Amino acid sequence: MSRERRKRIAFLAFVIAGAWAAPGLAEPRLISLDDLPPDQQKVVWERVDRFAEYAVILKDCVADSHFETRFVEAVKACVEPNTVRRVVGYYQQRAASLDRRFSRTFCSEKKFTQNNVAQKLKSTLDNLVDYGHNLCIAYLKTGAGLR
Repeated sequence: MSRERRKRIAFLAFVIAGAWAAPGLAEPRLISLDDLPPDQQKVVWERVDRFAEYAVILKDCVADSHFETRFVEAVKACVEPNTVRRVVGYYQQRAASLDRRFSRTFCSEKKFTQNNVAQKLKSTLDNLVDYGHNLCIAYLKTGAGLR
């Protein structure tokens, strides 16, 4: 897999993980989930699952990270609205399912508190927002990544 293709997968995973439906810019062409072959789309869905899990853990153990809202603000100019709607719907469904099954006792477990898991998850999501924003800006400047 080429470096550009890996970047595109990572970018789509980050964009899709927290995007809200919003109109984007027409130039360059907005990124779509349909730009990826099925095996790479599977990777995107797996990452969306993981990010939803992180967000649920933070919300239930500490405070809502508002990852989804922050992320869409960071990348909405780059993503095709239908892709945003599809992934946001999946993300929200997955987060709701995880939240219903999440045991709050996890938050007070020794390994959670001693290993500073909440801060690590928060940092991971914060970094994803920054990374997605930077990739979006680079894409808007160059249009590179969809060849």
